Amino acid sequence: MKSLKTLFKLKCPKCTKGDVFENHKIFRYSKMHTYCPNCNYNNMIEPGFFYGAMYVSYILMVAESMATFLICQVFFDQNFDLRIFPFVVGILLILSPYNYKLSRAIWIFMFYKKKLPNKN
Repeated sequence: MKSLKTLFKLKCPKCTKGDVFENHKIFRYSKMHTYCPNCNYNNMIEPGFFYGAMYVSYILMVAESMATFLICQVFFDQNFDLRIFPFVVGILLILSPYNYKLSRAIWIFMFYKKKLPNKN
């Protein structure tokens, strides 16, 4: 539960205190810290590491599109009304900066390896 809270706050997976992005505003594009400002954890594990985050972003956008479509479906008479399309596009445009940040944070969390203490 704590890691989900850390993930959605876009914090470092190692120390849970340092910010992954320089700008704290959710709906603004911002530069990502290469290293955590708090614990010096390397967010950029290898060159091209974040290409996989595009797939995570795609999944987020499909889920948001489906949710927007289903919510708008309640307010329109026809099943597939083309007037819903601008609502879906608008929501995707509004949420795209947050999807960018969240998809990268999810990708970092997926590949973070927590070191277990030795039993010896």
